[in-house]
Parts: sequence; C-alpha cells; structure tokens
Amino acid sequence: KTTAGKDLVWRARTNLALPYLANIITDKSFDPLTNLKFFRAFDFYSGPAKQATLLSLLKGDHPHQSKISLYALIQLDTAGLKITPQVSSALASSLQHEKGSQGFLELVSKYKVKNQNQELLNTAILNSTPETKSLAIRLLMGNNGSGMLREAIMKDSTNGTALVRALGNEDDGKTKDFLQSVFENKLLNFSLRRIALQMYNNGWNGQMKLYNLVIGAQFPRDLDTMSERLLLNAWRQDVKQKALAFYHPGRSVIQQLPPVAVMLKFTGDREAGKKVFSITCVSCHQVAGSGINFGPDLSEIGGKLSREAIYEAVLKPDAGISFGYEGVLVSTKDGGRTLGYISSDTKDELAIKTIGGSITRIKKIDITSRKKYEHSLMPGGLVTGLKQQEVVDLVEYLAGLKKGA
Repeated sequence: KTTAGKDLVWRARTNLALPYLANIITDKSFDPLTNLKFFRAFDFYSGPAKQATLLSLLKGDHPHQSKISLYALIQLDTAGLKITPQVSSALASSLQHEKGSQGFLELVSKYKVKNQNQELLNTAILNSTPETKSLAIRLLMGNNGSGMLREAIMKDSTNGTALVRALGNEDDGKTKDFLQSVFENKLLNFSLRRIALQMYNNGWNGQMKLYNLVIGAQFPRDLDTMSERLLLNAWRQDVKQKALAFYHPGRSVIQQLPPVAVMLKFTGDREAGKKVFSITCVSCHQVAGSGINFGPDLSEIGGKLSREAIYEAVLKPDAGISFGYEGVLVSTKDGGRTLGYISSDTKDELAIKTIGGSITRIKKIDITSRKKYEHSLMPGGLVTGLKQQEVVDLVEYLAGLKKGA
C-alpha cells in the first residue's frame, strides 16, 4: 500500500503482480483519473490472466466505478472475448456515462457498436477537439451514417460547416465522394460549398482528385476561381506542376521575382502584409495564438530571422526545414496516404500531424510504407498566386513580429 510498493507492482510485468494491480485499482481511495499508469500497465500483459483480472474490475462498486469500467473495457483484448451479460452491461453503462468523449469513441470503435449513430453525430457537432470530431465522423460513416450526416449538413448551416471542416481531416475515397456531393449541390449555401471544396482538396489523395475533377467537363463552374487558387498553391509538387501547365502554360512553378537583394530595397505595408498572411499562411501557422498550429509559430519570427532570411524562407522553403518539422509520407493497406510530421511514435501506433493541424493516428499493422518526404511541408512556390508587392508586404509584416512588438 506504500507508494514504493505500488510502483513495484506497476513495473513488475509478471502475472504474479496482476492480483496486486487489481487491489490497487479497486481500493476505495484510488482515483483512476490521476493514476492512469496502472491501467496502462496492462499493455505489457497478455493471455487469460490479464483478461480475468480486467473482467474482475467490471464487477466493483468503487466511487469511480464508471471510469474503472471504461479503462478496463479499453484494455480488454476483444479477440475471442465472450460478450457475457456482465460485459454487455458494463459496456452499455460506460457508453452512457462517456457520451461525447474520446472514451466513448474508443468503445464504439473497439467493440464495433452499431446503435450509437445519433451520439456519434452529436459528438461530431458539439465536441471542440478536432481529433475527436474527426474520429466521430469516421465512425459514423463507417456505421452507414452518411445519410444522417448529410441531413445534418443540409438542416443547419452552422453545424454543417463544423461537420464539413471535420471531414477535411479524412483522405479516403468514401469521404472525398461525400464532400464532392456537398460542393456540387447548388441548393446548399455557396459559402458551405466553398468550404467543402477546400476540405476535399486536403490530403495527399484529395489534391490529385481535385485536379482530375477540374480538367473534366463536369466540375461546377462557379467554383473555378477557388479551385484554381487551391491547385496553384498545392503542396504536392506534381499536382502544382500539372495545375500550372493547365492554367498558365509555359509559366515556371516558381514565380520569377527579382533576387532577394533587390527585393530588400522595396518598401512593404505591414497592414497589407497581415491581410496576405491571413489568406496565405494562417492555415498552417499561428501568430499570437491565432491561426492553425501546424508549422512553426511565427509570433516572434522577426526577432529570430533577418529580413533576408525571411525572404529565403518564403521563396525557398525546401532550402531550410525546421528541426521537428521533417515530413513523412505513410501509405496504408487501404490505399490511403498520409503526409505530415510525426507527433508520436509508439509500439503499436503512429500519430501524424497533418496539414491543417489535425492528428491522424495509424495502427502500425496497417502501414505498408513509411518514407521521408523530400520537400518541406510548406508548399514550394507558395508565392505563385501572389503579386510582387504582396510578397514584399508579407515579409514586412513577418519582420515586424517581435517579442513585445
């Protein structure tokens, strides 16, 4: 019962320690929320002894029994698990207690629950965490809930916008087809259709899919201007080159600007540069807490880099990739590809932070290849769609971002 004794049990990794582990967890003074490591200890066990210990935890009357049951259900190995009345009752109770949470979604996924589509939709609408919203939608669509999702999008524009943005974190064919049906639907609000197109363009597969749609005859003409901007600023170099050849035959991928030494002589407008930043850069960078947390925070970039270095970073992002932001391209068995940088890497799972700031978690058993991305995750030729003065204004704004400024 001492702290040292509990620590020994937690580290033991032998079946002889399992009864002691159960005793620690079922002690009435035990708080599961602050002692998750004792549940994670089960990661290092397998076999009948582990299963029996976890099943015993479902029977208690602990003050925090709902949380203990939740974590026990998450740790149980479902392969060959018999869903007894006891397990079924604990699962139903945990689903009820955990509505709208990450734990709720883990249970729905792990136990392949099919009768929680309305709660999945509610979670996707109401939860404020992007990763949780995305997982809720993924499970909803996997449970044949596309119709329910479509109805929610059409019924309420505010909820519809949140749902469509959450769909942008997925890059599979089913989700892309759904988003396409949204931006092609001219009965919907035009602003919502534009967001759906932007989300469709997210992801490795999405950018090529958008290009193939645009060169076809059926693409909605009222979205031509936006699709051109998206494709000319694609971070996939092959897509950018195809788009440039399609829209501007003969133009180089990198706009021919004067040398940096000449650009340094021009005067920029900070306010105009701030506006350029809000359109071009805010989808990946933050300034003073505003924007998307994907690339490096630029709140004090003017105090870290010279004006010349900022020009180089904007015009040639491949020339210097910040430490910790090296890209990786992961392919999976279902044909999907995920591009981003590694957020965490465990024995069983790889978490990748993707463009847009969301986290995609991939089971290692599903990975077919994992390759270093040869470019910066900041698109090369970012200034393709900008005028020379807009580039000067952008650098003026960035150079003024200093501590205390």
